[in-house]
Amino acid sequence: MMLFLALLACNDPCSAGNDPTMDIGWGFDRYNPASEGEEVDLVYGQQGGFHVDLAVSTTELDMSDLVSGTFTGRLDGESVAEAQPWFSLVCEDDAQQSWGIRLIFWELLPPDLDGQTIEVEGTVRDARGTEATGSKSFLVNDPL
Repeated sequence: MMLFLALLACNDPCSAGNDPTMDIGWGFDRYNPASEGEEVDLVYGQQGGFHVDLAVSTTELDMSDLVSGTFTGRLDGESVAEAQPWFSLVCEDDAQQSWGIRLIFWELLPPDLDGQTIEVEGTVRDARGTEATGSKSFLVNDPL
């Protein structure tokens, strides 16, 4: 019986494991899955900057402490945006999720970003040092 319970725990995507995954989506107040090339709105920040709100859905990371992330946005292969957040994961929809990750653009203005495809690469690392990686392309939309 104990072996059966241990095997069930290994298949729990919200428990720490050895085969972590990560999907990059979008969202300020919840995780929204995204398909490749999906449109995301450019956000005008309160301090005069511009960003898009990313979200992640992971499995098998250690949720007992904060995780660290590194996200890079590239336009035509050139790095144009970055985020290096620390955040917590919550178990929802059989996955570990977090949202409101601001991928901040520097130097480029909204007219330079509107209609452009940004390639986002991300890595999330838990307190054990276990990493999950993912990438997704987004079509940036300037809503103004």
